[in-house]
Formats: sequence, C-alpha cells, structure tokens
Amino acid sequence: MPTEILKGHLRHSNLSYPPDIIERFDQERWAFFPAKLEDIYLHTKYFDGGRWIMPFCRKERAGTGGAAVVDVVLVQKDMVPDILKAKLKGSELSDKEFGSALRAYLEWYNTLVLIHWSRLDEDGAAQLTHNILLEYGDYDLDEFLAVRNPPVLNREIIDFWGEILALATTLEKIHDFQYKGIDGHARRFNGWHGDIKPGNILYIQGKFKLADLDLPSAPECDPGRLKNKTKTEHVQKFDTWSFGCVLSSIATWVVLGSSAYYQYDRVRKLAIDDLIESRKFDKTFRAPRAEDAFHDGRDVLGAVKSWHKYLLNAMRRSDTITGAVLGLAESKMLVSEPRERLPSAELVVELQRIMDSARNKYADNRGKALGESPDIPSETLKALLELDRMAPSDF
Repeated sequence: MPTEILKGHLRHSNLSYPPDIIERFDQERWAFFPAKLEDIYLHTKYFDGGRWIMPFCRKERAGTGGAAVVDVVLVQKDMVPDILKAKLKGSELSDKEFGSALRAYLEWYNTLVLIHWSRLDEDGAAQLTHNILLEYGDYDLDEFLAVRNPPVLNREIIDFWGEILALATTLEKIHDFQYKGIDGHARRFNGWHGDIKPGNILYIQGKFKLADLDLPSAPECDPGRLKNKTKTEHVQKFDTWSFGCVLSSIATWVVLGSSAYYQYDRVRKLAIDDLIESRKFDKTFRAPRAEDAFHDGRDVLGAVKSWHKYLLNAMRRSDTITGAVLGLAESKMLVSEPRERLPSAELVVELQRIMDSARNKYADNRGKALGESPDIPSETLKALLELDRMAPSDF
C-alpha cells in the first residue's frame, strides 16, 4: 500500500500514534515484502534505494570468473512468473523448509548494465549490482563425458553430434545478435563468447547449451592471443578456434570413450613439455603458456594432428559423421591465422552439410554392410541398448 494512502487511513481512524510512525514503518516494511521475478528490468523503480528482499530462499556460491560471480539460487514457485516457470520447469524441486521451488544460476556483475537490482552489503548499505538469471544445469560437458558411455550405433552417433553441432547456431546468434527493444526499434550487436570450453557447455533438460558468456581476454587456447608481445584485438574467430578444440575432444570420447578423453589432455601436455624443454636449448622452438593448449604458440600442435589420424583409424565402420567433423575442425577451425577460420555463419552451413550427408548415408546403408541391420544380431542390439540405458546419468 502506498505511503500516502496509509497516512489517509490513519488520519480517519481514532488511533493515537507517534507523528513519525508512517516514516518508521516505511523504513522497516521492505524486509517483509520480497520482490517477484517478473520483468525486473522494466520495473527497476520497485528496487530504488535497495531496501527490498530478493526472492531467493537459498543461495550457494557456485564460482567466480572474469567480471562475474555465479550463485546457485532457489526461488519459491509463487515468486516466479508463469513465463519463467516454463523456462525453468526442469529445475523444479521440493525443499523441506520452503516447499515447491525452482533452482537456477544467478550471475551478477558490479560493472555491466544487465537486469539490475540492489542488494545490501554487510553494513546494510545498498550496493547496485547487475544480474542475469540462468537455467540450472545438472552438469557440464566435461562431467557428462565422464559419466556417460559414448553412442555405439550409427543413428545414436549422428543424433549425439546433432545436439553438439546445434551449439554452432547459438554461437552464430551471439556473433550477430538482433532483437527488438521495448521502444519497438530493432537493435543489432556483434558479440563473441570468449571462453568456449567443455566446462562452459551445460547439459540442461536433455540439451547442451552454451553458458558463462563473459568478457575475458582472448582465451589462452588460441594461438592468436599474442603476437610479438602485443595482444591482438578480440575477434569472433577466437570462438571458432575454441569450438574446434571442443569438437576435437568430443570426437575422442565418441570414438574411444571417457578414458581416452582424459588421455588426450595428457598427450597434449606431454607434447608441450617437450617443446618447453627444447626451448631451453633452442629459442627458435615455440611453446604456449597453457599446459594443455592445442597449439605450439602459433600453429596447431603436431600431437593434435597425429591424434586425429589415430581417431580416424580407430573409428567404427558404422560411424558416418565423426571423421567429417574432425576434418572440418582441423582444416577450417584449428587454423593459426584467425582470418582464415570459418566465421560462425559459414560454420553452421558446413556443419549442417555434414549432418545431412551423414543422415543420407545412414538411410542408404540401412540393410547394407555399414548399417545396423542385419549385421548386428537382434540379441546383441538389445544388449547394447540396455547397456546404454544403464549408463550413469546422474551424480
């Protein structure tokens, strides 16, 4: 109830009260009125002065990075608008103390103008922060590949790559983001992610999604980071290189499983250790600063190319897609000169071409030597599917 209306009610009552009762009440009542998560960015007047309780019944620090801090928060369903409930429906849980609630990530900044409200610091003073509410992911890609068995059948392999390659479409939208503002005017931004890696790809409600959009310096995995001790400008092709590294790692898991996925890190570290050792005696040798990089300081590591050949030799006969993904990653993404890498829009087209080709080959090979049937007996097929179903899916 607005303060002036409350004053009017008191004036027409027979109650006796101190003259400053309304002001004192107004200073205290904020603590009993938690804000709802509905169009906060349109209603910032609700949070003027910072004297409001945010609707998070539980909060736990998840991590920090770059300019942001990320918390895992719990919000009671009654405090969440229907449109947001639909977005977070896979994150609903029952809390012993607070009942039905939704779990999400809260990413907040002290410097960026995003969704914003005020919070209170330890001394009770209002501190303006800028926040994004994100879907909660059960685990990231790195954890997913550790607990899941790779797909075995050709159709499963194609479907899995389809989920991964869809991330390229998200990347394209980040690089060329268009939206209509509340004033009705169309706006367009050319952005970049800046830190694509397995730890920043979350598995949410059965789909992989890019997370942790940040404003870091160019990723250490990219050989274009430093040239002659001068930091290069941020360009979207850094994302192309980083996504190529991710595809290379995922291909390892698809072909050889979880143990080889972690061995691949070790292979690169050993190669870089050799470069660092050689550089002690010959300064013409290059070496990256990151111990598990995919490059030698300028070009893709020879160990990475050799590993790709190893994967191609070990690949299942029925796999009609992984080899093509590796070929694209090596020839068009893991290229030392950023300008020669595929832009995200062209990358989407190439990956879609690979998907279409793999699906066509699968359709043509059904019942032939490369198909799942009739080469795989029904009892073996049944056992493979059962083993896949029994693979760990949760921590």
